[in-house]
Amino acid sequence: MVINKDKQGRLGDKGNERMSPSSPPKDVEPIKSGVKAAPHTPVYKMHRYFARRPYNVFRHLIEHYTNEGDIILDPFCGGGVTVVEGLRLKRKVIGVDINPMATFITRMEVTPVDLDALKDVFKQVESAVKERINALYETPCPECGKLAIADWFEWSNVVRCPRSDCRQPVELHAAEKLGPGKYRCSHCQKADIRPSKCERLKDVMIRIKYKCPYCKAKGEKEPEEFDRRRYAEIEANFDRIVEEEELWYPKTEIPPSWKIDKWAVRQRGFTYFFKFFSIRNLLALALLKNSIKNCVHQEIVSQFMALTFSSTLCWASKMSYLKKGQAVGWGSHDYRIPDIPAEISIWTKFEHRYNAVKLGKSYSQREIGSNIHFANSTEDFFDGKNVLLISTSSDNLPIPDSSMDVIITDPPYGDNVQYSELCNFWTVWIPEVLELPKGVIDNADEAVVNPFFNKDSQFYENMLSEIFRECYRVLKPGGYLVLTFHNKSPNIWTGLLNAIIRAGFFLPKNGVVYQAPIESYTTTLHQKSKGSVLGDFIYSFRKVDLSQAEADDFAEHSEYIEQLAVGAASRYLARVGKASTSELYRHIYQELIPSFVQYAQWKNQGSGKENLAELDELIKSQLNTILRRSFDYKDDMWQLRDMGLYYETTVVEAAKDALKERDSISVDDVYQRIYTLFSQGGAMDMVEAKGSRKAKGGRRK
Repeated sequence: MVINKDKQGRLGDKGNERMSPSSPPKDVEPIKSGVKAAPHTPVYKMHRYFARRPYNVFRHLIEHYTNEGDIILDPFCGGGVTVVEGLRLKRKVIGVDINPMATFITRMEVTPVDLDALKDVFKQVESAVKERINALYETPCPECGKLAIADWFEWSNVVRCPRSDCRQPVELHAAEKLGPGKYRCSHCQKADIRPSKCERLKDVMIRIKYKCPYCKAKGEKEPEEFDRRRYAEIEANFDRIVEEEELWYPKTEIPPSWKIDKWAVRQRGFTYFFKFFSIRNLLALALLKNSIKNCVHQEIVSQFMALTFSSTLCWASKMSYLKKGQAVGWGSHDYRIPDIPAEISIWTKFEHRYNAVKLGKSYSQREIGSNIHFANSTEDFFDGKNVLLISTSSDNLPIPDSSMDVIITDPPYGDNVQYSELCNFWTVWIPEVLELPKGVIDNADEAVVNPFFNKDSQFYENMLSEIFRECYRVLKPGGYLVLTFHNKSPNIWTGLLNAIIRAGFFLPKNGVVYQAPIESYTTTLHQKSKGSVLGDFIYSFRKVDLSQAEADDFAEHSEYIEQLAVGAASRYLARVGKASTSELYRHIYQELIPSFVQYAQWKNQGSGKENLAELDELIKSQLNTILRRSFDYKDDMWQLRDMGLYYETTVVEAAKDALKERDSISVDDVYQRIYTLFSQGGAMDMVEAKGSRKAKGGRRK
């Protein structure tokens, strides 16, 4: 089950020492590298969620940082990857998320269901409503003349030309597109039309894809009078049918919000959630939901049918469009309404989503087996259950002190994803399942950057700091906080790092690695957006006594930053030869961040905001200048200007590492550490010269 706050917002006691396991966490070094990201398995394809991380990456983290039976906490469980993979590996897992849609999806991913019972209910719904829904999408077959079923109808927005001497209706599919959201009037040829700022007229149907059950013909065709008349009839009779059959659909107003305003959703007439759907699809969804309610009487099966219905919505709205003749559902991290949307047949997609849920549950039940024992409370969890899901903010966890072996999570990415705003698209349709009387999520405590609600980067950092303090409290001494993070803005990730520093965590020098993304997902709209950085960094923070943590022997700070950046860049370029700016920056960050965080902790006793701000400023304004002083930049690629720079920085780093282990070193000590790094012919001569100068007489303290 999922635990929610009571009416006063309380979660109960944080537990007691009797419940807190005493065994220490697994003692390991931070992971040394990422793994090749694998595509999502069927369990994660049951329902869309935003920014899911690759399952095998989290599986790798769980295997590295825990033993069988250990307890994992994910304070931002989102799409459920930590919970699913933890249970697959026979760990105990607590998943927490302020978003009830996240905990619902996660619960469905791991809840066992009788697949035969699920199939029986699907067949009942099919018998009750399939033919009636499909009749809404009938279109004459151009081959045999009988009524075929449309897979989709393509529509075009129509706007009025804003020029006073024109004012003609402009069908956007036929207008010259000048750029994103910008067209030339097809009548006066003068106006630059921006649809979001023009008077909207009625959309026109422009293309149909059909499949005939009689002659088996299939293909695309232009709409006929029958198609336009059929749609007009559905519009004219919609209210009467809804009233007579007591159908339900959400009449919730879309709350004003950042992404809504950014994409001018309300200005384009989308003031209520039901307006995201065509009248035909809205009627089909209302018929389908009513049939599910009448056919399902078992709670677990009812929840899985709600999941299937909700999963269908991504394909049912006006955010769907055609790409190379194929229908594409809602796939961006915003409410982006295409000017030429696709209206997709509801029953076809519902059946497709049912098969996805069935496949996902077959997979999860095979992989996890019967190893699912839901806890009703924290006490219940520590008394032998192995999974607990909680719908609340993680700044107040009902978990005892020092009881978690590891925390593995994927925190919100600043302003990148407005989870609550986006999930309302689903929640308004299934409020009874999520226990949301108003249908929309309260996002007051959501840890994101959102200027509409005055949530700036400082709010984001402060909210994360409270959450990570709770994480520090519940984590066992010596345990790891492991997280993945993806954001281009230095201001956002320095805020994240500072929030973790303020909570008391320590980042080892080797505590950052780069994780490449899933290759097949790098072309999605949000990944392709300007400034998007593909992949993540994986941070491995540790709960240690900071008074015992040693900081590097820092020189003047600005000089030290440059030394780190140049050293990281030279080592990487010596290995790969050439690199783009984004690729080179990524590797510099990976080496620079741990040392910088250590410096911030050492200098400010746990609060490094000012010093992380220096890193922010370096990356925004200085790094490119620093690199140009030491490296060549040609044809958009960086390369070494002098191999000697690589040798020198490598020797210095090797010497510093050796000095951390004992009081003095010789040139031979340095040789032993760097010999395997560059043993090519001629290389050691230069190393010897550099090493001798740095050692100054062969020994240095």
